[in-house]
Amino acid sequence: MKKHILKLKLKWFVLLIVSTVVLIWRLIDFAYESADGVFHMTRGGIVLWGSDAEIIEIAMILGNILIIWKSITSLVRLYINLDIDEPVD
Repeated sequence: MKKHILKLKLKWFVLLIVSTVVLIWRLIDFAYESADGVFHMTRGGIVLWGSDAEIIEIAMILGNILIIWKSITSLVRLYINLDIDEPVD
């Protein structure tokens, strides 16, 4: 059971780190494009400009924030459950 918990912790921790790095990258990209006033995005062969690209970028940032939130809450839950299951000396 502990091995399973450790694998879950590792999964959520890696997802948290990767999502945080992607969020920082998206925020920097969003700031540069906001400063220039021109939003441009290419995803899967689709080229977007202007407000469409801005909406998609904001949606990606919010999605990253949700993934980070889920990772943090899952890690906290795993740590709390592990502490409860530990025998008290």
